[in-house]
Amino acid sequence: PADLGIIDDPVKDAIEASSQTYRDNVWNWYNDVFLTRLHNGSKQCLIMTRWHEDDLAGRLLSREPEKWTVVRVPAIREDMSDPEDPRAIGGAAQ
Repeated sequence: PADLGIIDDPVKDAIEASSQTYRDNVWNWYNDVFLTRLHNGSKQCLIMTRWHEDDLAGRLLSREPEKWTVVRVPAIREDMSDPEDPRAIGGAAQ
C-alpha cells in the first residue's frame, strides 16, 4: 500500500467534465482502484481544475467534507479577500 496517493488532473477539460459517464468512470476508478492501494494511515492529495460541481472533488467534499482541506488557487483574481495576492481583480496568475 501507498503512504501518499496523489491524483493529478483526473479530468482534462470541460468536455470530459460535462459527461456524466466520464464523471462516473472517474468516481468508480477512485473507489475501485485508487482506494485499494491505500492503508488506514495513508494520505491523499487531489490536484485538479474544477470543471463541474459533480466532479471527483465535488463528490468527495459532499460525502466527507471533514476529511479534506481545500486549497483554492484561482487563475483569475475574483475578489480582494487575500491580502497577500498582489493582483488586481481580474488579474491572471503569473
